[in-house]
Amino acid sequence: MRGVAFVSRAALGLVLAAAPSGGCVDTELSLDAQVRAASVTLGADDVIEVELEMDVRVGKYAIAGDDFVIPQVGLFVGDAPVAEVNLERPEGFDGRLEPGESTTVTLRGATLPGAYPAARGVLCGGGEVEVTVVAEWTAQQQPDDPLDPPIMSFGVAEGSTRDVGCE
Repeated sequence: MRGVAFVSRAALGLVLAAAPSGGCVDTELSLDAQVRAASVTLGADDVIEVELEMDVRVGKYAIAGDDFVIPQVGLFVGDAPVAEVNLERPEGFDGRLEPGESTTVTLRGATLPGAYPAARGVLCGGGEVEVTVVAEWTAQQQPDDPLDPPIMSFGVAEGSTRDVGCE
């Protein structure tokens, strides 16, 4: 019937999330990513290596599953940028989560030798240093109707680490 209003799953999810309940309601309608742990190593050849462990989830009431990628991480000490590192997907990781699913993924990446010559002074200049890690992510949802365009989401997850090694 044409006169009947259409209620999408996303709108229904918002209504359900607003309803009183005895527990916590997952209101995330897309991807959520958090940095769990990170380590940074500056090698003798001035290659900066990063290992990043992230918790990634898609909200229970999301319109559809998300295909996501975490392509890059920025490293900062204080407000000063130190390096940008491209990350590689782990073997066997497809980057797909359905509504209500979550995963923990370990990503690794490295710069080219000598790409950031000032990094040694900042990371290894003496004393303990705290590095802020900003991971960029991109996600895409395909709504139920194949004629609808994909819904793109972009975001960052931020964490910090004192696990910094210098060779």
